[in-house]
Amino acid sequence: MTAPRAIREFPFAGDPWLVIGSWAERGKYASSEERPGVRTFVRKRWWSMDRHLIVISAHGLVHLEAWLTPTSWAKGAPLYGSSMAPDEITVEPGGFFGGEPRQHMRTEVNRLLEALEGSPITDAIDPNDDMMETLQVRIASVGDLTDAGRVDDARALWLEILPIAERRFGSLHGITLTGRLDLAVVELESGNAEQAVGDLQQILPDLELVVGPDAPWTLNARESLAVALAATGREAEAKELAARTVEDFVRVLGPTDPKAQKAKRNFHRRDWSTGRLPARSPSSGEAGTQI
Repeated sequence: MTAPRAIREFPFAGDPWLVIGSWAERGKYASSEERPGVRTFVRKRWWSMDRHLIVISAHGLVHLEAWLTPTSWAKGAPLYGSSMAPDEITVEPGGFFGGEPRQHMRTEVNRLLEALEGSPITDAIDPNDDMMETLQVRIASVGDLTDAGRVDDARALWLEILPIAERRFGSLHGITLTGRLDLAVVELESGNAEQAVGDLQQILPDLELVVGPDAPWTLNARESLAVALAATGREAEAKELAARTVEDFVRVLGPTDPKAQKAKRNFHRRDWSTGRLPARSPSSGEAGTQI
């Protein structure tokens, strides 16, 4: 399995957007999405492959992802690929599809990386298939450990996995954010509520930046933070945050959405002096107290 995007994350002092905007204008990249801290660019090439770039700027870091998507014409052109080409193609060297357009975009992105003093795309950071397979296997193992109630083992494995994800994908990539969030929840379930509060307070601004403040992923993290705050004895603060989160679930997803209904139901059932849900009967399938 080939990683579909070339990814670089590096420190940058100052505002990178003037540099990025100038590069995009020279390279004829149009802005397809723009919100605070995040910009997505695309260069349409109907006879070849569309060129895509997303840039995130936060905490003195620039996170950059570059990839190609084949058009219908390109999929049928022997020079560029085939009908078997994946939906996203990395611009890193190697691989079977789109060698020429990948090289062209890699040259363009390397000019931007040079202007931002980032490492150029010369070789894949790691062997992509090995790295992806390793992460997939280990993340599945973490889920199995958590489901089995072995939260201490799950915590230890996340602490092993996260540095790998950060090295390969950067701290602002979705895989890394997933790990950071899951580790915080595991810390909470392990009884390390103060650690969970600190981790969640660091993760939330990044989720709001990368996926948006109203994304269900972000709302779930806010709900977890409310539970962690309650577990540390900050009942009033926890309950206020949880109430706002329920309102946002209903506003974003609608009052009949199952996730919104569950959030509302748990808000009213939860003991906000401890952050725990009450015990249920074994027949409900959710026996015992729950975070």
